[in-house]
Amino acid sequence: MEELPRVDEGDELLSIPLPEAGTIVFDPVIKPGMPDSRWRPLLREWILFTCDPELSLPAEPESVEEIVALLGLGPGHTPAGDDWIAGWVVALRWCRSPRSGALLDEFSALRRDGVTTWLSESIISDALEGRTWARPLKLIEALQSSSRKEVLDAAGALLQWGHTSGRAWLAGFASGLEKALNRKEINTELHLRR
Repeated sequence: MEELPRVDEGDELLSIPLPEAGTIVFDPVIKPGMPDSRWRPLLREWILFTCDPELSLPAEPESVEEIVALLGLGPGHTPAGDDWIAGWVVALRWCRSPRSGALLDEFSALRRDGVTTWLSESIISDALEGRTWARPLKLIEALQSSSRKEVLDAAGALLQWGHTSGRAWLAGFASGLEKALNRKEINTELHLRR
């Protein structure tokens, strides 16, 4: 299991000396950026993971209140609703548009502790503070490139994340990007598929 150490602004990055491999440095901070526009059709496909019956999620949330209602919803040690929310928050933190900030503020104001597992609460709190795990950061890096292989490898690694976690996270992440960039047309596609 990957662990995300607590790192506050100004803290030194964690260094792990390894006898034969040198030193590994991991910076969990989500740096601002945007996906290359060529990946938009792929992102739109990821939103459709929300419709996967195995995730036990309702249709893509339309409002922040509906997003908050996903806390603790669905199967898994990190329920699918929480994984969806974590992806959504990471996307909004990455894009950092004015709309992103307003959505995150509204989510933070409505969110209540104790609704889900301690692990999910930690993952969501870290994302709200601008930190995430290595796999999401690898995807963010790949989406800023034009490398099909990098994007598919990073997305594939996320899809291998838990039983349902990767799919739920990717759906929330793609939805967050759509919301951050204020794109509405995806909702029509989702409702037609249901």
